[in-house]
Amino acid sequence: MEVGKTRPVALITGASGGIGAELALEIVKDGYDVVLVARNQAQLDKVGGDLHNQFGVAWVAIAMDLSTPAQVEVLMQTLDEKSIAPELIVNNAGYGLAGRAEMVDVEQQLGSIRLNVSVLTELSLKYLPRLLSTNRGGIINVGSVAGFFPGPYFSVYYATKAYVQSFTYALANELKSSNVKICVICPGPTLTGFQKRAGMDRSGVARSGAAMTAAEVAEIGYAGYKKGRVVVVTGKLNRILVLLSRLVPVSLFVRAISRFNRP
Repeated sequence: MEVGKTRPVALITGASGGIGAELALEIVKDGYDVVLVARNQAQLDKVGGDLHNQFGVAWVAIAMDLSTPAQVEVLMQTLDEKSIAPELIVNNAGYGLAGRAEMVDVEQQLGSIRLNVSVLTELSLKYLPRLLSTNRGGIINVGSVAGFFPGPYFSVYYATKAYVQSFTYALANELKSSNVKICVICPGPTLTGFQKRAGMDRSGVARSGAAMTAAEVAEIGYAGYKKGRVVVVTGKLNRILVLLSRLVPVSLFVRAISRFNRP
């Protein structure tokens, strides 16, 4: 089956598992074909194959490390050569690293900034004129409740998610006179491979037992996007946490976050 022949197309980064794969499921159920992007070809093929077997969807899997310079251009050129024009951009690829900032590998932290911030921004800004030219479609950015406050022992990651939240808010205001939608999904702790990569296995987050499933996050987040919501905080406990961050002095709140994040 040819991607985009009879259905609109969604481009989903970080689609090999977790929230990205579950968002792909929600999006396919909504009538889209999908372009799945992540580093692991085998995992992408499994996600795409499962979607096709279940829904008959057309799909393309592209294995690449988007944090490597110029890969966004390579991705867009590849899709242009295949005459695939995504109408929905899902910026889900990203990672964080836990620990005292000076003790965590600097290059890996800079890599997280490139993926969480630079790649997300580049994909959004380079596809946005195309979306506006047709006056339809949208962008979903996967942020985090971490974007609402500073996070000791996870300082770079929290800062990148604050950027994602601010960027999405601003674009939403600029796009309000169009039919192009933009949304940031803000989950809290979620049961994915993220914690292992981040080195959070023994942190308070890992021990709390408060994590949602990736399927729950994707279902709530995509439903919010469809309703035109700009910010979707998934889960009642996470919404309470965001509210508390606005009521409690930042110095006290950050002290609590520090205790929670400390390995």
